[in-house]
Amino acid sequence: MGLRYGYTTGSCATAATKACCYMLKYGRKIRKVEILLPVGKSAVFELHDIYLDLNMKKAVCSVIKDAGDDPDVTNGLKIFSEVQIIGGEKIEITGGEGVGIVTKPGLGVAVGDYAINPVPRKMIYDAVKEFFDGGVKIKIIVPEGKIVTKKTFNKKLGIIGGISILGTTGIVKPFSLSSLKSSIELEMKVARAMGYETIILVPGNIGRSAVKSAYNVPDDKIIMVSNFVGDMLIEAAKLFENIVIIGHPGKLIKVLDGYFNTHSRYSKPAVNKVKSDLMSLKLDVKLQEKLKEITTVDGIINILPENIKSEVFNCYAVEIEKTIKKYIDKKFAHEIKNIPFKKAGIALINMKKNFIAKGKIFLDMEDEIEQS
Repeated sequence: MGLRYGYTTGSCATAATKACCYMLKYGRKIRKVEILLPVGKSAVFELHDIYLDLNMKKAVCSVIKDAGDDPDVTNGLKIFSEVQIIGGEKIEITGGEGVGIVTKPGLGVAVGDYAINPVPRKMIYDAVKEFFDGGVKIKIIVPEGKIVTKKTFNKKLGIIGGISILGTTGIVKPFSLSSLKSSIELEMKVARAMGYETIILVPGNIGRSAVKSAYNVPDDKIIMVSNFVGDMLIEAAKLFENIVIIGHPGKLIKVLDGYFNTHSRYSKPAVNKVKSDLMSLKLDVKLQEKLKEITTVDGIINILPENIKSEVFNCYAVEIEKTIKKYIDKKFAHEIKNIPFKKAGIALINMKKNFIAKGKIFLDMEDEIEQS
């Protein structure tokens, strides 16, 4: 049996809004409503918490967010729409409790506005226009939004006080990685809108901590890219002149073998390559014997003499820099549109968050990391 698709917060807000408009237009309560999704399909939503006051010209109802089989933190939340006829020609779409406020540029919503993204705004607007030409105020409310937002990227993105009303297709694909990638891409756009020309990419929290310990840089200049090294390099190249990557060689050395998704499901462990390269050197016999027993790159780092470790991993950093430059250049070889990307620098760290190697380009641009 296939996994079940769900619906975005934008679809839920639209459905609740359309139901309220219907009830105000025709003066009677309904229990279900059908909307057309941006993908061209229709969907039916059950309504809850129904309230209708024709004297006050006000209707309220909620739709429970169903994310299908996707592990979405907003699953099960009640998305309310409060619709009131206010007269005039304007259709006003705003937020209330549990809907976040945008505090940084680059999100497609003006700073200071509620985090109701452009596609859901249009969906809500179109739903209202089915019944009224104007003179309507819509308020989207998510009572539990302030609690749930702590489990999202929103604080990093500059959305405070609640969740975002999202969705470009209206549906949520189950267990899709696309939402995670989209969040990372959005972080990059925010960083660019903040004026940064240099971006720092790290695979995870170890890289982030290493950067924060060594350099005076703001949090929104550091982007965690998980295992999506290749995809995020391409997105970064579209936005920034300089890309800095700081991470553990156990992940980053994998790109030398062509693995730009560094998840173990899609790539071979880097430890075998490192062992092979070291064995080609004239190492002490005892050290060679120790190497045979090591199963991780960090284990190798811990037993290598300082001079050998520095020489070998600095060479790796330089080779990774060259490989990444070729990768980006190849991806954009046939692009008509010029990209801002100029250079990429690599630094390698161990699991203790200490720097063990820096590439040539990284050393040349190190002074720029804190400034640009």
